Amino acid sequence: MFMKIDRLLTELPEPKKPEPNAAAALQELLGGKYGEMSTLGNYMFQSFNFRNKEKLRPFYSLVSSIFAEEIGHVELVSTGIALLNNGPGNPKTDVDIFKAPFAEMQDIRLAGSFISNGGGATAVNSNAQS
Repeated sequence: MFMKIDRLLTELPEPKKPEPNAAAALQELLGGKYGEMSTLGNYMFQSFNFRNKEKLRPFYSLVSSIFAEEIGHVELVSTGIALLNNGPGNPKTDVDIFKAPFAEMQDIRLAGSFISNGGGATAVNSNAQS
């Protein structure tokens, strides 16, 4: 069972403008070979498959706690990706990716993220490979 609290592990500064290429670097941190999603999956299944929980309670508690922490990491990195892709919430920014999305994405490393998921995070690496 999970309990969701509508708060991040730490406050993220809001970017001054969209930085989609920086978001692509964070996407690698999220979905790359050794990224947060990989770590989350490892600890999640270790905790789900743990045997002798009562006898080995300290070890089970450690693995389960790390799994819970990884969920928070995934949320934090995903929020960072969305912030960097979409920029600040101020409609008076220099770049408005919503009016003409492809005009500003000409040199963006992961332009497909805007097509498939609106500039948000997904469980892939920075080359959109899972």
